[in-house]
Amino acid sequence: MNRAGNVMDALAVLVLVVVGIWGAVLYPQLPETIVTHWDASGEADSFSRKSFWSVFGTLMVGAGMVSVFLVMRLVLARRSNLVPSERRTYALIFGYLNLSMAVMFGSIGLASWYGAQLGPWFMVFALLAGVPVLLILGLNMHTMTEERKKLIGPSEPSHDPQYWVLGGAFYSNPDDPRVFVPRPPHTGMGWTTNLATTGGRMFLIGVGLVVVLVFALPFLL
Repeated sequence: MNRAGNVMDALAVLVLVVVGIWGAVLYPQLPETIVTHWDASGEADSFSRKSFWSVFGTLMVGAGMVSVFLVMRLVLARRSNLVPSERRTYALIFGYLNLSMAVMFGSIGLASWYGAQLGPWFMVFALLAGVPVLLILGLNMHTMTEERKKLIGPSEPSHDPQYWVLGGAFYSNPDDPRVFVPRPPHTGMGWTTNLATTGGRMFLIGVGLVVVLVFALPFLL
């Protein structure tokens, strides 16, 4: 596995464990009412009585998200048809997602316990958290494509219209092991995922979870 991805995964787990222990130590000293929600500007606007869920609920949601991404990464790592650049890219993406989620939810937990404001910069971070994923993909896409071409030969199955579904928005070919494929001229420009692969479906699920979480975050706090 990719070393940088492993380090980020380990740091994500460490952040959650340290913040969890910190919360357990603080629990007896916490006030009977704590902050549980912030508005779009990062200002506290809702409070709840102290309980296990109000104190540790946010951290548990973060741990759940990190666990999902860890499982997704392990499943992808077991696939034998991935080229080296794909393994490296997935490791970096899921490692980053895990670490950013751990930092985000850990920060929310600490802010709740200390009655602090999250502030506008935290909201900006939450909204832009997915940008590094796009950068990682962009920087590695060419290498992944070239390595894949060497495996499948000169023909490009993604040029066959029969494999494009949902109005040509997505590619679905169970005989093509690639997760990311280039769009042929008849479907537009750029890249898309192969819905017939486990990696393609898991990637879309992961992106969907991040998008939903970003927009739902103000309501979950």
